[in-house]
Amino acid sequence: MEQAAQYSSRTWVGKQHLHLVETDSTNNRALEYIHQPDAHGLVISAETQTSGRGQYGRTWQDGTGQAVLLSVLLYPSQIIQRASIMTAYGAIAVAQTLEHFVNEKPLIKWPNDVLVNGKKVCGILLEGGTTPHQVPYVVIGIGLNVRQTQAYFDAAGLPQGGSLQTVTGKELKTSDVRDCLIDQLDRLYGELQARGPCVLEEKWVEYTQLSGRQVQVVLHRGDILVGILHQQQFGQIVVRHPTGMWHGAPEEIRNIFLIR
Repeated sequence: MEQAAQYSSRTWVGKQHLHLVETDSTNNRALEYIHQPDAHGLVISAETQTSGRGQYGRTWQDGTGQAVLLSVLLYPSQIIQRASIMTAYGAIAVAQTLEHFVNEKPLIKWPNDVLVNGKKVCGILLEGGTTPHQVPYVVIGIGLNVRQTQAYFDAAGLPQGGSLQTVTGKELKTSDVRDCLIDQLDRLYGELQARGPCVLEEKWVEYTQLSGRQVQVVLHRGDILVGILHQQQFGQIVVRHPTGMWHGAPEEIRNIFLIR
């Protein structure tokens, strides 16, 4: 069952918004629209997902009406279509949304989780490719926990899981959080279009809290580096380690862990 598409005054993201009662995955539904050139910025959200996906094949836990579950379909320009930029864009929009509802500073845990007070409240899944019209597309799937209780996470065996309710003690309306998130996605995408990736870098450094600190860097090819994160930009990540300097792109990195 679905509701009719809603239209708003937003400029980039959410001008078209389709809300579903239930679906297997909002990313799956968004991918069905990649043949439509005018679907740029389409948001598909759902009250619940039966097969929500996370990074590296993980599943996303939710209950009906308890989480913001949405996907955004974008046809980004060449300068901003890289996976690292689009992932950071989604994570920063979530972090900025959270600052409207919580007192603690949100933390982006590399590359695509958002934490509050040490608890994972949001995960992001990026999928991309080329449309039938040979236009690059990106689907950004976001699962943001809002109303789940601590008992819910305990029963699910997720001790590091959290929601806005568990970290604030307040019962918030999921729809209010969803609307705020779409507004942030729309505003930030406009800035990204106007100014390019540099508009994200300062916030990316601020929310990840890794620059200048001792870290363990896990590369996709399997190598592990331990050193100081010397530079964190979309153009280049630089790690100073005991035998020299490692230079690489963010897309080469599977994970970065802070060494306390």
